[in-house]
Amino acid sequence: MTFSRPNPKKLKITGISEFFADMLRALPECGENLCPDAEARIFQLPTTDPALEELACDWRVHVHEGLHEGFLAARDAVRSDLRAMVAGDGGEATLAIPPAHAEAWVNATTQARLALASAHGFTDEELSRPMETPVSTPRGMIRLQMDFYAAIQEWLLEALD
Repeated sequence: MTFSRPNPKKLKITGISEFFADMLRALPECGENLCPDAEARIFQLPTTDPALEELACDWRVHVHEGLHEGFLAARDAVRSDLRAMVAGDGGEATLAIPPAHAEAWVNATTQARLALASAHGFTDEELSRPMETPVSTPRGMIRLQMDFYAAIQEWLLEALD
């Protein structure tokens, strides 16, 4: 798989195997129907101090809904790009990401990584270390998926610098 920016108006991933294409297709859904732990992690309150409950209440009223809308818009942009993913010869796919959608991709991959980590009980400490779980296990597959999304984020951020 190759990540490139052939020109200022095109971000491109080529040589995507069916395995990773399936992970890409799963990306937008990872941020939907969140478990309570994932919801709490993605939509963290600005404070848990009981003395600042009014601030937390204002956040819920004025910010929370906007975050939901922004996250949904990001997932929709990713879905749109994924619909245009092209299968090539040999079964490998190519994905073009318009630079205008790069922020949406970073947003959606962040949502997905947080949701997967929460839903599957990954700790921050565990995620800060190289993967120790065999990929052949369900937990190892989830970790590989999160690491794949992290690689996409890193590439996008570097490409846009």
